[in-house]
Amino acid sequence: MDDPTKIYECNEELTSLRRQVQVLDAQIANLTAEKDKKDQTRRDNEAKLRQIIDLVPHFIFAKDRNGRFVLVNKAVADAYGTTVENLIGKSDADFNPNHEEVEHFLRDDWQVIDSGVAKIIPEEKITDAQGRTHILQTTKIPFHLSSTGADAILGVSTNITERKKVELALEEKEQFFRAILNNLSDMIFIFNEDGIVSFATSSATKIMGYPDDFFTGQNPFSLIHPDDLPAVSTEFRAVTLSVQDGLPTAFRFRKADGSWMHVEAIGQNLLAHPYIRGIVITARDISQRIDIQEKWYESLAVNRALIDAMHNAAVLMDTEGRILAANKFVAKALEKELRELVGDNLFNCLPLEWVPVWTEHVQKVKETGRSSRFERIINNRYFHNDIHPIFDNDGKLIQIAIFQNEITRYKMAEERIKAEQRFLRQVIDAVPAFIGVRDTDGRYELVNIAVANAYGTTVENAIGKTDEELHLPAEEFERFLTDDRNVLESRVAKYISEEKMTHADGSIHWLSTYKVPLIDSKGDCSRILAVAMDRTHLKETEEERKKLQDQLLQSQKMEAIGAMSSGMAHDFNNILMGIQGFISLLLYELSAEHPHRNKLENIELYIKRGAELTRQLLGFAQGGKYDVKTTNFNAFLEKSAGMFERTRKEIWIHKHFEESLWNVEIDQGQMDQVFLNLFINAAQAMKEGGNLYLETRNVVFREDELKPVGIRGGKYIRISVTDEGVGMEKEVLVRIFEPFFTTKPKGVGTGLGLASAYGIIKNHKGVIHAYSEKGKGTTFNIYLPVSDKVLQAEEEQEQHLVAVGTETILIVDDEEMNIIVIKEMLEMLGYNIYAAGSGQEALAIYSERVAEIDLVVMDMIMPGIGGGKTFDYLKGINPDVKVILASGYSVNGEARSIMERGCRDFIQKPFQLHDLTGRIRKVLNEP
Repeated sequence: MDDPTKIYECNEELTSLRRQVQVLDAQIANLTAEKDKKDQTRRDNEAKLRQIIDLVPHFIFAKDRNGRFVLVNKAVADAYGTTVENLIGKSDADFNPNHEEVEHFLRDDWQVIDSGVAKIIPEEKITDAQGRTHILQTTKIPFHLSSTGADAILGVSTNITERKKVELALEEKEQFFRAILNNLSDMIFIFNEDGIVSFATSSATKIMGYPDDFFTGQNPFSLIHPDDLPAVSTEFRAVTLSVQDGLPTAFRFRKADGSWMHVEAIGQNLLAHPYIRGIVITARDISQRIDIQEKWYESLAVNRALIDAMHNAAVLMDTEGRILAANKFVAKALEKELRELVGDNLFNCLPLEWVPVWTEHVQKVKETGRSSRFERIINNRYFHNDIHPIFDNDGKLIQIAIFQNEITRYKMAEERIKAEQRFLRQVIDAVPAFIGVRDTDGRYELVNIAVANAYGTTVENAIGKTDEELHLPAEEFERFLTDDRNVLESRVAKYISEEKMTHADGSIHWLSTYKVPLIDSKGDCSRILAVAMDRTHLKETEEERKKLQDQLLQSQKMEAIGAMSSGMAHDFNNILMGIQGFISLLLYELSAEHPHRNKLENIELYIKRGAELTRQLLGFAQGGKYDVKTTNFNAFLEKSAGMFERTRKEIWIHKHFEESLWNVEIDQGQMDQVFLNLFINAAQAMKEGGNLYLETRNVVFREDELKPVGIRGGKYIRISVTDEGVGMEKEVLVRIFEPFFTTKPKGVGTGLGLASAYGIIKNHKGVIHAYSEKGKGTTFNIYLPVSDKVLQAEEEQEQHLVAVGTETILIVDDEEMNIIVIKEMLEMLGYNIYAAGSGQEALAIYSERVAEIDLVVMDMIMPGIGGGKTFDYLKGINPDVKVILASGYSVNGEARSIMERGCRDFIQKPFQLHDLTGRIRKVLNEP
């Protein structure tokens, strides 16, 4: 067992050690708390410092040797468009696009680091993130980074951009005012209290002939004439001691060449002025005025004699109004003797009503030292008055000269001139032409109202301006100016038969212009008179006349072609008649089962097609209204368009019909042919389909107005057919109504559709016109005369069957083949037939057998006695004669006339058997 004493001692030592450890722990805790407190204080101080430097409007930064930022404030970050955190560790090159600025910054940084000496940079530029340039004043100082010990610089930059702008503005203003001072005709000096010049304008040295800056630092009193020096010195002291401006002082000043210059100077005490701090003396050269005054005094006696010799009133008086000299005209006007006037006060001699006016103007001269002029009217007489001040050598007003001239004659002449100008203005404004006078630059010195109206301005506003400034198109302005200069250079008038001018409203006008050079009394030619007539209406009328003439020529050509076509159709119908007759005979004799009957019927179909072609030719040749009826064209067009629309689904028809459309008289069958042709042409022009527009309107044309060719004055309806097709070129458009003209492929069209439409419309006393442009569609306008007849209900068509009979018929035709065919057909049906090959033969037969013959079937066109005369002779033999007119022509012209004279019916060749027998039976059954 161990010794208890030692155990005790060990325990005591252990306890002591524990207490020491506790003390150390407490000290460590205290030290840690103190350190934390210091760290917190440091962080607080750093945060406050950051806030402070971020609030500072200057750029604060620190960079290492490589130009990398180790410290920046918010102002730097804002300039580079980034954050403080993003800038740390980066250089100017990362944010500044201007490489020259970056290199300049880096060179300055190295210089400060290497020299260890701070550097102040008065001005340097920096480009911010928006590309704007700022001017900085920068201070850079060297220091060591505590963390690494590396060399670095600390910089503070102040943005002085606005200050520089102010400085530049002030500098410009200073230069501006200095330029004014240096170019003044007056001389300006600034003296100190001792009379030494601190500033003098360059005008002083220029006027005096001394070198630049001669007066600066000098006492110029030595250059003042000795006789004038006391007065000048006294005045200078008075100004120096007073805050009031001095009085004008005249004296002589020696110039550089030794001559004396008369000068008038006035001083102003500005010693208390914060910038000037001196006496400002303003001086001017009055040598010329002194010379004038000296000459005045020298010639005063002469002037008095001159006053007496003047033909107008003249008065010389002192400043108090006392008359020193006057002439006889003054005495006469004031109704006094001259000896009474001299020495008297002028205002006492004037009539009372004159005194206020003269007092006012004389007082004005005395106060301003300047002449006064005014006019007065006395008893319908005009007077011009001049009041002039007269000064002595010291510039003091000593006398006043008054001159009065009667200007009644000039005033009357001026009024006459003004009246003439007003008269001339009224004349040129009333002329229906553009009148203007221009100078060599094209500027107006005179214009009439027509020119002003054309430019959309006033006469006053046009004066002094060019055509270009009045907004004339450049091409027209340059052309006008070139013509003007050619006339001015050649001095020869020029006539321009036609030129274009665009008015302010954009309208185009055509002018005929006459330009005349104006030569003054000196022989100079610097102005030009232009007179232009507006021939726009004439040009438009001429174009319309030419258009109408072209339409007339086209119409005449179509008539000539129509006449030829009509003859062709007639002859062709006669040929077809013979063929049709024989076919009818054969068919009548053949049974329905006969093997040749089908072939004959096919031949008959071809005859019908041939007859249809001749029908179209006759339609073109104005050859036929067969069945004329009073018609409402809206209803007719509705039906015709409806039939077409049902067969052509790709065409959309739009109808715009006038509700109360006037009635017309038409052959509906022929008119169906016209519009079917127009509809088919429109559809072929719109191969992919499209819109077709139909419009009807009532129109009235006066005799005295321009109308479509072929239209007389009166009431018409207009039918318009418009498509959106490919349109036509002009060369095609002028030929579309010619027979057999077509642009369609061979076998597709006959070229008779529009030709027959033309003839049919013209036969209805109407007109058809076409308007078209390539790529813009086509419009056909049809004009038909209005009928006063009342619309009647349509009758049902009769069925024409082959009718037999036993009556006696006379056949008259110059074509033997037709006689044979018709005779055989009718005899086959039981009729008794007589035949005649001419009008003479027919009359002979009829005269002999008038009681026996029941009916005459007669051709219209025959050699010798034609159908018309033959009919009249038959009527003369038997007023009740029954005649059927048979012709290759249609029922128009002469045929229509024969029908109106009593002919019972008409049938057009070629006809079928049932057509002929039906009409024969109908006429025979009539009473």
